[in-house]
Amino acid sequence: MREESGHLTRVVRWLEDSPLDRETNAPMVRWFLMELAEETAEWPAENRQRVWLHLAKPEQKATFPETGTLLARAAGDLGLLKG
Repeated sequence: MREESGHLTRVVRWLEDSPLDRETNAPMVRWFLMELAEETAEWPAENRQRVWLHLAKPEQKATFPETGTLLARAAGDLGLLKG
């Protein structure tokens, strides 16, 4: 699967579905845990900022609490969180 960063990935598993925001009838987002299969040298035309972070403390960089919770669960699934 080509991820929005342009990298090729493999889906490890589905994580959850959640609303995009708190508004009534907000679109739903489906979250997947993916692993990198092939890194691309190209960057999508949107030219968004790209930062690769270690999952050891995901809640420290997450903008929204829900994102930190989701990242922590994914890291736990990968065995990256201790205790």
